[in-house]
Amino acid sequence: MGNRPALRILNLAHFIDHYFMLIFPTAVLALHKEWGMSYSDALSLGAPAFILYAAATLPCGWLGDMFRGATMMRVFFFGIGVSAILVGLAPDPLALMFAMAALGLFAAIYHPVATAMIVNLAERPGRELGINGVYGNLGVALAAAVTGLLAAWISWRAAFIVPGIVAVTLAVYYLFPSRPGGGATARGIERPDPSPSA
Repeated sequence: MGNRPALRILNLAHFIDHYFMLIFPTAVLALHKEWGMSYSDALSLGAPAFILYAAATLPCGWLGDMFRGATMMRVFFFGIGVSAILVGLAPDPLALMFAMAALGLFAAIYHPVATAMIVNLAERPGRELGINGVYGNLGVALAAAVTGLLAAWISWRAAFIVPGIVAVTLAVYYLFPSRPGGGATARGIERPDPSPSA
């Protein structure tokens, strides 16, 4: 039970990972009109995000073995959140493309790092991975609907900025070392060295 808070954080991260990657395909419906671009040209601005999302998975797994899992997940939350905010603030297509590339790069952290953490934290890894998969699928399911609502009610920029702020807030609140799960690593839970005998 002691690992439950850390597992919840990793589940939320899975939701965010898939949700953030699917904001752009819906937001571009409003973006291309505002910027006077064809739909296909505007959609291509998101290509670097998906390329890096795939290509960076291997190096992110290597980094997950080299550094604490909690540290990598802080980088994930801060990185994906700030990148989404930068997409929402992008003044032109080139800036948006670079911000989207950063978003895909940070999103690539999740699967190799978090999956290893879940396996090591969970008493019943199969069950926990199943629950974790539900969260990821919810991110896929809700991304288009929530993005469409934010774009319609406010703007396509808000569709990136609002969830970006949420991700950064989660990083600050949950993932500092003093928080539950702060000692988790990609290989397991990092425990303090035993006290020297008297």
